[in-house]
Amino acid sequence: MKTRLCLILCGLLVLTGLNAKGKQEAENQDKKVRIGFMPDPGALPLIVMDDVEAIPFMSAKERDIALAAGELDGISGDMIGLFHFEKSGSPLKILTLTECRFFITAHPDHANDGVYQVGISENTVIEYMVDTLLNGEKVEKIAVPQVPVRLEMLRTGKLPMACLSDGLAWPLLADGFVNLKDQADTDLTPTILAFSEKFLNENPGRAEALKASWNDAVRKINADPEKFHPQLLDAIRLPDAKDFPMPDFKEITLPTEEYFNSVKDWYETKYDLKLDVSRDGMVIH
Repeated sequence: MKTRLCLILCGLLVLTGLNAKGKQEAENQDKKVRIGFMPDPGALPLIVMDDVEAIPFMSAKERDIALAAGELDGISGDMIGLFHFEKSGSPLKILTLTECRFFITAHPDHANDGVYQVGISENTVIEYMVDTLLNGEKVEKIAVPQVPVRLEMLRTGKLPMACLSDGLAWPLLADGFVNLKDQADTDLTPTILAFSEKFLNENPGRAEALKASWNDAVRKINADPEKFHPQLLDAIRLPDAKDFPMPDFKEITLPTEEYFNSVKDWYETKYDLKLDVSRDGMVIH
């Protein structure tokens, strides 16, 4: 009799545990996914997605600190940042490439002497883009990590050139600044949407739902770009830039192995180290 009672109690405890686990998983599925983004066009699908809380940041450092602290589940970032997280022991996985365009922008009065004196943020995607876009050219990199300071120095002529993302470069180009180089017509696609392994492990199946949600948002935007253009301008903090072009957003797209390895090679050379990672291990299949 006691044995039978013990078995019944054990069964009830197991069922209670399973119910609690199922309830927790259901609650996790209902929660919006928290994704930090910088002011760039690639964030627009995140803003349109119903299952995402898109959280704006003006500092990549603050965004990354929030992710490391567990205040975010993922980030709209870049592959250089991805390798930084890997090196620090907090691995991320790529869900998709995103849209962002980088420009080598020059002051209208810059000296055309064959040397590119470019304001950059060191150890970031900005430095990677300068090294890649200006490969083979004479380059003098000038470290100005604070974006507002870099912008002001370029605007006032204290910097002859700077590497900027499209949302930052656009107002300057509209004012007569010069686009010396950009990634149009190249295969450079360093910007990504990535999630922490912790989030992915605690929310099995959520990645597939996010893929479907991303693709749905992209289809909506591409079908009626004018409808979503005001949200794009809000995302890049340029509400009055009515002529800012709407990108042609892509459904889920992963980096090729060749491109992944090229960015990894740059990172390893930059830091004189070897990363024990592969493209297949750092993407969400």
